[in-house]
Amino acid sequence: MNSSRILTLLFAIATLMGTGPGLYLVGSPTEEGLAQSLLGVPALYAWVAFWFLVQAGIILMASHRFWVHRDEPAQ
Repeated sequence: MNSSRILTLLFAIATLMGTGPGLYLVGSPTEEGLAQSLLGVPALYAWVAFWFLVQAGIILMASHRFWVHRDEPAQ
């Protein structure tokens, strides 16, 4: 499996986990609607922010590795 397919697969997983069904893993409230927190940040927000950073990292990696600028020859 080449690296572009691996990055595509990771991006798809991050998309599902960040804003899709992955929200249900941390989105369930505890005692009377109080949300869980992680270092003072609501767990749901931290979860989404983490997966956003994963997606941004994948985009940056792909931009430096695959989307290189090529000078076009003069016509």
